Amino acid sequence: MNLTVVTTLEGSLDRTGRERAAAAVRGVYREVLGERTLVLWRLVPTGSAFTANRPSEVAMAWITTSIRDGIEPARREAGLHALARAWAASTGTTDDQVMIALVDSSFFRRFLAATREQMSRPRGTAFMARLLGRALSSYARQRQLITTIDF
Repeated sequence: MNLTVVTTLEGSLDRTGRERAAAAVRGVYREVLGERTLVLWRLVPTGSAFTANRPSEVAMAWITTSIRDGIEPARREAGLHALARAWAASTGTTDDQVMIALVDSSFFRRFLAATREQMSRPRGTAFMARLLGRALSSYARQRQLITTIDF
């Protein structure tokens, strides 16, 4: 199974909105890319994101998802467009309020390994412990994997 990480501004989508958006992402992934994905939410605290040098108020999202290595360019492009449309339709935003990256799974694994290595340092260990604790806690409460990033 592949992994999709959705990073968005805290409060921009409530639980129902996140469920609807995750279902849309999984549906496009299954229909267009022919695979399954697990959706992980990362929520950026209000006041930590900026647009045009001001605190961001838009429901901008950054979707990073792993895909099978070597997927055909036409299929990759179709997936990008379908994800943008599905995100806009399921969240009530526009497709220019989402940034999507379909990343080959081999590169995604290297990226995650580098992140793990960075987090293995003493300060990173505490950060990862908090991140994991919050994700597990949110899953126990809401059946969604959600983390909040502290800067």
